[in-house]
Amino acid sequence: MLIEEPRNIEPKGLHTYIHVEDEHGNRILSKKAETLVRAFYQILYGHMSMGSSTAPDTTGASQTITRRDDSPSVNAASGDATFGIVVGTGATPVSMLDYNLASPIPHGTGSGQLLYGETSITPVEVIGNIVRFYITRLLTNTSGADIMVNEVGLIAVSGATSPYKFLIDRTLATFIIPNGSSRNIIYEIRVVL
Repeated sequence: MLIEEPRNIEPKGLHTYIHVEDEHGNRILSKKAETLVRAFYQILYGHMSMGSSTAPDTTGASQTITRRDDSPSVNAASGDATFGIVVGTGATPVSMLDYNLASPIPHGTGSGQLLYGETSITPVEVIGNIVRFYITRLLTNTSGADIMVNEVGLIAVSGATSPYKFLIDRTLATFIIPNGSSRNIIYEIRVVL
C-alpha cells in the first residue's frame, strides 16, 4: 500500500479519504469520502452518552443501540460482503439518511460478483500534527467480465446479543475492476490537530 505523507495544508479536523490501488500498489483513485452518514453519529452518541440511540440497520429497520452493546467493528472476514468495506454499482446521490449501498455487489465468482478479502485495520500512527489509520480490503474479479464500481461503503456490526449492521459511510467513487484483476480499497481516517 502506498502511504501518502500528511498534507500540511489541510484544515484542522476529521478527514476521511477513499483510495483505490491496483494489484501493484499503484493508486488509481483518491478522493475525499462523501459523508459519514446518520448511523455513525447515532452509534457514537449511544456509546458516549451511556444511554441509547436508534439508527436504521442495513435492511432499513430501526434498531436500538446502547452502551451495553459491543463497540462497532468493521473487520469482516474474507468472503463476508455484509460488512466492512463494501462496493456496489448504484449511482444515486449520497444522502445522510442512506442505510445501505444502492446496489451492493455480492461475494462470489459468478457474473457481477467479486471475491471479498478480509477487511483489516492498521495501527494508529502519529506524524507531527496528524493522527491517522487505514481500513483496507482487497477485492478480486474472477467473474468473466470487467465490473464497474460506482459506490463504496463502510458497514459496521454492533450489538453483543443481536448483532446489527449499520452503514457508516457511503461515497460515490467510479472505477473498474478488470476481469482477472484485484483492487485494494483503502479508507484513510485522519485527524489534523
